[in-house]
Amino acid sequence: MLRRLAPLALALAAALVGVALLRDRTTATASFAAEAYHTAAFGSGHSQTTKMTWPATDPVAVASFLLGYLPTTPWLVGNESWVDGGCATWGKVILGNHSDAAFQLHAVSAPARPSGGFDVAETERTFAGAARAALAAAGPSDALETHAALYADDLDAYAARFDCGGVSYKVVRAPAADGTSFTYSLVVPVPDSLVVVELVSANAPAAVTETWPLPRYSAALPPPGHLVGSKFRELPALTALAVSYATADVDAAVAFYRDVLGAETALDRAVGGSRVAMLRFPSDAPTRAVEVHYIAHGSPDWDVGALEDARIAAHAAALVSETSGFDQWMDGHIGHRLGRSNVLDGFLENARAAETPHVLFTDYASSSAT
Repeated sequence: MLRRLAPLALALAAALVGVALLRDRTTATASFAAEAYHTAAFGSGHSQTTKMTWPATDPVAVASFLLGYLPTTPWLVGNESWVDGGCATWGKVILGNHSDAAFQLHAVSAPARPSGGFDVAETERTFAGAARAALAAAGPSDALETHAALYADDLDAYAARFDCGGVSYKVVRAPAADGTSFTYSLVVPVPDSLVVVELVSANAPAAVTETWPLPRYSAALPPPGHLVGSKFRELPALTALAVSYATADVDAAVAFYRDVLGAETALDRAVGGSRVAMLRFPSDAPTRAVEVHYIAHGSPDWDVGALEDARIAAHAAALVSETSGFDQWMDGHIGHRLGRSNVLDGFLENARAAETPHVLFTDYASSSAT
C-alpha cells in the first residue's frame, strides 16, 4: 500500500523539494526569473513547515475570504506573468504580517499545467456539496479533515465575524491528547473551493455544537510559538498548529513520511472507526513546529480513497522524468524549508529507494544569480 499512496503523499509534500535549500543543483529543468516563487523568503533559516496550498479555479476569491475573515496579509494575489507562460493566478496570503516569518496559505490556478483528466472545477463542486453536508450532519467527516489548523485564543471573536458574513461553520470540542481536558474548534470550509480552515483553541467558546472522538493536536495548547493575547488587525492572532489530510490509508501515509521524509510520529490514536496519526519533523524549530496529520473516518459522504486514486493517476500522467512534470494537483501540497544547513540529497535517495514518484525543480534568485 505504500507504493499506492506514496505518490499522493509526495504531491502533498512537493514543496519540500520546491522550497528547500537547493544550493547549486542545476539538473532541474524548470526555473523562474523571480524571487521566492513558492514561499516568501522570511525567517532565520530554521527547518520549518511554511505553507499549505490548494489547487483552485478562483484563487483570488479564496484569498479574499482569508483576508476578509482571518488576520492575514496579501502576498501574491492575482495574475503574475513571469511563471507558467503568463498563465497562472494566485491567492497567496500570510498569517500576520510580512515580518513574522509566519505560515502561509496559498490557492493556485495554473491551467497551463496538465490536469491528468481530473478536473479541479468539478472536484470543487463535488467537495463543496460534501462539506455542506458534513456541516449539517452530526459527527466528524473526511470531507472536513483536509485543512490548515490554526491556534486562536478566542474563538468567539471569529464566530462573530463568520456570523456577520453569513459563513457556515461547525463548533466542536475534542479530547486533548492527554485525555484530561478538551480543545475546541471552529471548522470552516471556504465557499466553492477545496480549502478548509480549522481554528483551534484551549479556551471554550460560548457554544459548542458537538463532541468529536479524536484529539486535534498532540501537545498542550497554546503552542510554544504563540503569543497569548496578541492581536493583528483587531482579531486574535493565529499560529499554525498543523496541516491535515484525510486519507483512506493512514499506515501508508505514516510509512511515507517516516521512510522518505524522516518524520516522527507524535501521536497515533484510534477511537471507534476513526484514526489520526500526527507527525512532526524532528529538525524543526520548536517555536515554529507545524505537525502533519493524517486522519481517516471512513465517511460515506466523501470517498477520500477515490480522490487519492484520481490524484495519483494525474501525477502519473504528468511526471515525465525525475526533473520534468508538474500537474495541477501538485499545487495541493505543503511547503517545508530544510534550513540553511541541509540539502536534498538524503530525501532524494529515500524517494528513489521507496520507488516514490517525484520531481526536482529549482527557483532562480536574481539577487544572487544562483
